[in-house]
Amino acid sequence: MDDLLELRCKYCGAPLDEKDIKSDSPYIKCPSCGTSQQRVDAKAYMDQMMGEIKSWISKAVPGGFSLTQTENVDPIARYNIYVNNVKPMVDPEIREFRLDMNSVISSPLIVLPFSKEKPLSAKRTSTQAFEFNAKLKSIEPLAIDADNKSVIVEAESLAATYALIVNNSKLLGDTTPGRFVLMANNFKESASYMNKCKGYEPFAKRLNAL
Repeated sequence: MDDLLELRCKYCGAPLDEKDIKSDSPYIKCPSCGTSQQRVDAKAYMDQMMGEIKSWISKAVPGGFSLTQTENVDPIARYNIYVNNVKPMVDPEIREFRLDMNSVISSPLIVLPFSKEKPLSAKRTSTQAFEFNAKLKSIEPLAIDADNKSVIVEAESLAATYALIVNNSKLLGDTTPGRFVLMANNFKESASYMNKCKGYEPFAKRLNAL
């Protein structure tokens, strides 16, 4: 998990660029929402998120089991932990997230000035979506069979896309410098995620066209 959340934007939860993480600047800019923040604040948020993820995982996995030692655990034991402990907890969350995502898909992703269309109304914040994506990444090593792994990987893509679209909805209504470039990059990244999801190919094409 340590390499999962190197630095995260404290405003939207997005992963921050590796080149910015490696720089010596005390300030860092989010590539998704465009907000600048102090490096120490991003690190504090990352630590908070990691603590929440560890707490979430501890509710499912057997006592004494650590995800940092997953690769050293017998594959059959990992499979049983996922199927018997993790899957019953995460599957309902994934189903609920899919419903929320379908609601977002049916909404206008861009509302032009003076348009009568209502802007995107999302149930979750981008922070919540990015955090869910991070949770799924943390348990992915336990899903060793192809079917369960594909469910987790697809849900990761849905969560990341949801977060990026919510960020774009916010950018559309504010005056963040370079916001249209940020939005274009978010849509492009969202399309790459959705191309990994079965049944969402038309939506990926829609994102690519924006």
